[in-house]
Amino acid sequence: MTFSQADWRRDRRAQLKAAGICTKCWRRPALIARVQCEQCQMDSLIRQNLRFDRKRKLKGATKARGTCYVEQFAPSVRKAWIDQVKAKWTGKCHYTGIEIEIGSTAGLDHMLPVSRASTFGPSKVYHPDNLVWCHKKINLLKGDQTADEFAYWLHHDLPAAIASASS
Repeated sequence: MTFSQADWRRDRRAQLKAAGICTKCWRRPALIARVQCEQCQMDSLIRQNLRFDRKRKLKGATKARGTCYVEQFAPSVRKAWIDQVKAKWTGKCHYTGIEIEIGSTAGLDHMLPVSRASTFGPSKVYHPDNLVWCHKKINLLKGDQTADEFAYWLHHDLPAAIASASS
């Protein structure tokens, strides 16, 4: 019988999952209905928003391929940015104050939308200062509005529309 590291990892992951332990760090309890703990889930969400596409500059790659990725930067800068986004975690939605939970309702939002990177510039859009923790459904409601446009809509236009619809 030969030893296979891939088989060992698969078996270890299954054991950890059955025991309710995070399959990424192997230390902390996993969130309910998840395989990662809160910290590892938070890291995954942040890393998704700070991706770098190595194949973007290859011949035949489209311009659209690079629109949702940041330029590559040093690992120390990446770590500092991840720590900066983690420090913003309060457990409440940035826009509404609703309680949010990592692994179920929490997500990251770009206050200046990625779809408008050409207007604001990629250095502003793809920066940790532009990322905030918010409820996933509120993020969908926000769409491609800026944070200021959304706040105005949320506090002025929406209540007026609800008031006129109910009368």
